[in-house]
Amino acid sequence: MRVVIVCESCFGNTGSIASAVADGLRDAVPDADVSVLDVSGASPDAAAAADLLVVAAPTHTFGLSRPGSRRAAQQMGATITPSVTGMREWLGSLARTDVGGHVAALDTRLSSALLWGSAARAMMRRLRSLGGTSLAPPETFWLRDMAGPPLDAEQSRARLWGAMLGERLVSATPVR
Repeated sequence: MRVVIVCESCFGNTGSIASAVADGLRDAVPDADVSVLDVSGASPDAAAAADLLVVAAPTHTFGLSRPGSRRAAQQMGATITPSVTGMREWLGSLARTDVGGHVAALDTRLSSALLWGSAARAMMRRLRSLGGTSLAPPETFWLRDMAGPPLDAEQSRARLWGAMLGERLVSATPVR
């Protein structure tokens, strides 16, 4: 069973959550081949080869990042290159033939109740429009502030969410 997690991370928070999800998937499905790929180097072929494609991105300005929001994040200390492909562009490059299996989406965002919008919901809409079958509703993991870190227990919750995805994948995948 092949699981691919494609991640965009500006300050490292979404990347650490994606790694915890990968650990949970490995806990639940020890024989699974689980990889975490940076969105800037992920190919559509990686998505096409996956039994489960998980996408992970920070919520920027109420949705997926854009070059301008990545530039703003870089000015605030993010370790990204604004011209690098973000999740919005990567998802836009996918064709229906690249996404036909199970999918899941997660985002990270500030814990403030005053902020709305979700990169995870936007990503899930795109994946489903390409033919993906959702294993779980879009999930949000909360950050203390823009540069992080995740709130207490979010890493543990991410690992549990990954394990839940693994269990659902096993029960949804026919034995070959």
